[in-house]
Amino acid sequence: MMMNAMSNKLTGAQKLTGLPVCLIVLAVIAEMTFGDFDGEVPMMEMFIVAIAAPIALYMAKKRASGVAHKTPKTLQIPEDESLAKQVAPWRHSAAASQNPSRVQSQVEVRKCPANTSEKTSLNARLDDLIKRGNLKEAEELLTDSFANADVVSYNMVISACSKNGNVQKAQAWMQRMLDQNVQPDVASLNSVIDSCARAGDAKGAEQWLACLSSKGVQPNTITYNALINTCAQLGDTKGAKNWLQRMQKANVQPDVISYSAVINACSRQSDIHGAEECLKEMIHVGIEANVVSFSTVIGACAKTGDKQRAEYWLSKLIQKGVQADSICYNTVIDACAKARDADGADMWMKRMQDAGLTPTTITYNALINASAKVQDVSRAQSWLSRMLEEGVAADVVSYSTVISACAKVGNSSGAEHWLKLMLETGISANLQSYSSVVSAFAKAGKVEEAEKWFNQMLDQGIEGDTIGYTAVINACAKVGDVKKAEAWIVRMIKSGVEPNIITFNAVISACAKDGQGALAERWLEKMQKVGVPPNSFSYNSAAKPYACSGDYLKVEELMASLKAGGSSPDDFCVNSLLTAYGNARPKQGRRAEAAFEEFVKSQPSSVSASTVAALARATSKATADTLCKKFAINVVDAWSQKKGSGKGGKGGKGGKGAQQ
Repeated sequence: MMMNAMSNKLTGAQKLTGLPVCLIVLAVIAEMTFGDFDGEVPMMEMFIVAIAAPIALYMAKKRASGVAHKTPKTLQIPEDESLAKQVAPWRHSAAASQNPSRVQSQVEVRKCPANTSEKTSLNARLDDLIKRGNLKEAEELLTDSFANADVVSYNMVISACSKNGNVQKAQAWMQRMLDQNVQPDVASLNSVIDSCARAGDAKGAEQWLACLSSKGVQPNTITYNALINTCAQLGDTKGAKNWLQRMQKANVQPDVISYSAVINACSRQSDIHGAEECLKEMIHVGIEANVVSFSTVIGACAKTGDKQRAEYWLSKLIQKGVQADSICYNTVIDACAKARDADGADMWMKRMQDAGLTPTTITYNALINASAKVQDVSRAQSWLSRMLEEGVAADVVSYSTVISACAKVGNSSGAEHWLKLMLETGISANLQSYSSVVSAFAKAGKVEEAEKWFNQMLDQGIEGDTIGYTAVINACAKVGDVKKAEAWIVRMIKSGVEPNIITFNAVISACAKDGQGALAERWLEKMQKVGVPPNSFSYNSAAKPYACSGDYLKVEELMASLKAGGSSPDDFCVNSLLTAYGNARPKQGRRAEAAFEEFVKSQPSSVSASTVAALARATSKATADTLCKKFAINVVDAWSQKKGSGKGGKGGKGGKGAQQ
């Protein structure tokens, strides 16, 4: 004990030798000499401070020097688990390859730092270049650094090339990686297959899978999902299903993306049964289907017009506790619209709002369309008004659908109102919007209004089409304004818009309305010259002026031309012919009977009440009844219908269907 104490004192004395000891001795002598003096001694305090500062610095320097001279016997290297924690997640594969064993010799550890450092530096530089979008520089850097490149280096470049759509480069880098004997991993496999998927190269994806599998790379869920998605993009439903089965056989667990990709493939090919079966299997195996899975099936059902199945799957989605989004509801509402189920559309709108979802422009447009489909114009207008009140932005589709609905029922004032409001709100009307208003006024025979809106459309830089020009011409035909009808068809042709059979029929009809049979015949000839073959309506319209005047020979001539063109006279044509026989002086009863019998034998179910009435006027009611009885035509039903005037074939079925 004593020896130890003395040894410690000696060690302490050695530490206090030199300059510190001298300074301390001087300080003690000074204190003894001046300690008894009264008053303050500033010089003494300064002297002590001057001694203390050098002592402190000297001791600090000695301590630092002592620490620096301590050298460890061995270099401590952390185990691979601690190293992995220091490496970024996407570099774990490289870290694992650089530390294949948990225990390495000190010699190996001393050799690695330089190489590992270079690889880490290379990958960091590649990562930085790729993140900044400098893929070309990244490729050049990797080309110049093959010696230090590892699997992570190649994976980054391959993935970047794939995402940039440069499939060939991605696969070329994959090949270089193999040529450099760098062992690929599953990330390498997924990157190269993703490049094939983006290019729709299913065969290439399968080849790379076989190639890397032979090198010990095992595909995972992401790999199979990429393969399934490739088939889905190509519309290869069978291939997508096949990869899902192979995935399961390989004991790789499919996830929601796997099944959703197959569902999407089936949906694209309108394979509703396949999409539904895949969703059912997904639910059966316990994979929680998400809103995308359900909405894809709902959309597939709606696309094929199967409203009931679309409704079923939306109900199933809600039952499963999955939060349906507005897309699901909008799809079902649109399916109701296509099925002409306006009440169903309204019901799903209410359920959508009850679920806390806010209806969008698409929602309201579907509701408006559902109402328009069933010609419930007031409901369509109500939905558009509510849409505007709720502050939902109405678009050109919203207004155009309502305008068209108004036009179809002849509500020209309503169509005009919504078009004006549309323009006032700053929404540019399109061809359909203007054409619908023009058509509405045309049906009402309001030529000036129809022309006004059509001209305004042209002034807005919207080129008129065949439908628009024909609507204006038809308006002229309604009132028998031949000059305007002819002027518009000439303007139409000069504008480079080709008239169709309906256009020519409208002009011929205008001529007939004005009693100009010869002019109607000339237009009949013109349409044939430009390659538009006339139909029964064309000939019947041209025949009407002659039928009214009793010129049955001219009507017979026109009907003969119709037959020569390969068409058979319809009920309207026979009506005009019988009217001509009845208006002739004297009446041509025998001809009327023969024409009626010929028509009934060929088209027994097409005889209208108007035609029977025309026969009675040309012959007698008794003769008409006898012929009807002979050919089993229900006379009671025929005579119970409103009889046509017989003057030009008015009444009966009307001319719209004949034009179309």
